[in-house]
Parts: sequence; C-alpha cells; structure tokens
Amino acid sequence: MATIKLDTAGQYLLRFPSKKTPSAVVDNVRTFVKHELSLPPEARLPHTPHLAELLRQWDENKFMRSEAEHQRTVAAEDIQELDAHVRRLVRHIHRVVAALMFSTPAQTTRWGFRYKQKTGNILLPETRQQHLSLLERYITYEQSLPAAEQLPQPSLAEVMAVYEALQEQLRNRRIGKSRRKRAVAAGRPIIEAMHFYLQTAVSHLLTFQFKGTVTPDLREWGYDVKLSSSQRRPNAAGWQDEAEE
Repeated sequence: MATIKLDTAGQYLLRFPSKKTPSAVVDNVRTFVKHELSLPPEARLPHTPHLAELLRQWDENKFMRSEAEHQRTVAAEDIQELDAHVRRLVRHIHRVVAALMFSTPAQTTRWGFRYKQKTGNILLPETRQQHLSLLERYITYEQSLPAAEQLPQPSLAEVMAVYEALQEQLRNRRIGKSRRKRAVAAGRPIIEAMHFYLQTAVSHLLTFQFKGTVTPDLREWGYDVKLSSSQRRPNAAGWQDEAEE
C-alpha cells in the first residue's frame, strides 16, 4: 500500500492500493466506474471510459483464469482416479502373463515388462510414465496378434480405453495450466493501466474539484481516505510505502 499526502496541513491521507494486490486495485476501479456512471455524462471524468474498458478486460481475463483453473482441477482429479485404475490394470496383466509364461518368463518383455534374469523376476513399473510405456507396448503387441491369440483378460478394449483416457486428462491438465499462466500474464498490464488511471484521475479530482485538499468525498470514487496520524510522516517525495508504516 502506498500513501500520498498532498495537503500537509490537512487532516486526511490518500492511500493507493498496491499493484501487488490486484484485487484492491480492481475494487477501487469498480467503485470508481459505478460512481462515475451514476453522474450525468457531462460531469464524468475523461478517465472513466478507459477504466470501464479495463474493468471489462479484467472481468474477461478473470473468467478465462477461472475456466483454465477448473479444467486443470477436473483433469487432476480424473488423473488421480485413472492412475489407480492403471496400477490395478497393470498388476492384472502382470498376473496373467506371469502365469502364461511361467516356464519362459523372459517372454513377458513382449508385453512391455522388464525381466531380471539374475532373479527371474518380472518387474512391475513404478512411475506413471513407466506404466504408460508398458500399456503402450502391451497395446501394440496385442494388436499385432490374431484376435484368437490375444489375452482374454483384461480385454484389449479396456486397456486401450484406460490408456487413452489417462493420456487425454494429462493433456487437459497441461492445457489448463498453460491457459491459466497466459491469463495471469495478460492480467498484469491491465492492473498496471488501472493503477495509472486511478492516480491520474485523483490528480484531476484534487486539482479541479477539491482545490488540492484530500477529502473523504473521494471515497465515492473508491479511494481509501484515512485520518492523518502524527505517527505517519510522508517521505521527501510525498509518498509512504506500506513497509514504512
């Protein structure tokens, strides 16, 4: 939060919201525009159409961020469920091929499993990527076989459906993250412009309407006006940063 003291003999301080707190900037603009639109057109400030357009852009940007976050959240929940389904499916396949290839366990590599010759163990995948790689290999190998020679359980159709569903939700989560990141980046210049117009607008009000005196009437435009305190002193430039309070 920044504070400016324009009339050193006055009893009020005018405080601007920091650009680091976009919600405070937007709240100020929303109140500003609402008040200005309640005035006759000839009484409105030249800043008003600019702030109204910036507010429209911000609301549109906020909707985009919300939609992107919803997409990411839904995908993350589905991924969690699909991960569990994939693990169960892979363990089912492991039991089937281990029994089928009991005398020749090295043959299980055809379905994507890793075989440790020293111990004779058919290794299960550990990470999500390892599970996906195994399912991809399993699908490719099973599709290369005549239908009569394919494993009866789990069905190839089920394995393909789960594999494709997980890949799709992983894509959806990446897209949601990317969309939200772009929306956040696009919102920064909107806040910068809002902050600039709020400052120039209050300068206009103080110069032409309030004779350079900070007054509680500025609250009608959404500005934060506080009683001056002897414990608060403006710096040489007339500003007081939040950290100095």
